[in-house]
Amino acid sequence: MQRARDDAAKFEEALRSFGYHDGTVSISIGGIPLTDPTLPDTIDKAQAAPPLQVVVAIDTGRRYRIGQITIEGAVPPDLVPSIGIAAVNDALAADVLAARDRLLAALREAHHPLATVAVPPAILHRERQELDVIFQVVTGRPRPGSIRFNGLRDMSEAFMRERLLVPAGPPFSPSSIEAAREDLLTLGVFSAVRMVPADQLDAAGHFAAGRRRRGT
Repeated sequence: MQRARDDAAKFEEALRSFGYHDGTVSISIGGIPLTDPTLPDTIDKAQAAPPLQVVVAIDTGRRYRIGQITIEGAVPPDLVPSIGIAAVNDALAADVLAARDRLLAALREAHHPLATVAVPPAILHRERQELDVIFQVVTGRPRPGSIRFNGLRDMSEAFMRERLLVPAGPPFSPSSIEAAREDLLTLGVFSAVRMVPADQLDAAGHFAAGRRRRGT
């Protein structure tokens, strides 16, 4: 019975993730609903064969759509279309999370390396089957700070700094940093090259990036 209750909760969560916020799930064992107080006694007295049949009945109801989309925080206007969802789209949880990730990626590419995008619980409007979505954005505009190298072994750090395509100072850009990482791999002397960004600003208010090299 407890396993059936747990499964019912998972089915309900799945319904909501696909936009069916009015959907219902009912489970019966041996033809008796989980809510029936006689069910435990029925299970105790059941024979080993045939096994009691477990039936899951799902009523999806109507699928909700995206209603109002609100982006809170200082976001450049040209980044808003990049989220990839709009009102009247089906209210799919995966689409909302993908929109959050696209907005975050766009913010970081627009020189906001420590930007965060939170999605608080959506607001349901059952009377019109709509879901209002809010994206809460925190940006900041730090400049890249120091770049450190780990694991160079026999490689010259001076050579690496001269070769590096992203010197400290210019606005942060994930695509530029990735291009620099790939360029270092073309040297053919490293088994791996990873960029490990800082998770906070340094004392000067800069965003530091650490470069890790493995192998020589």
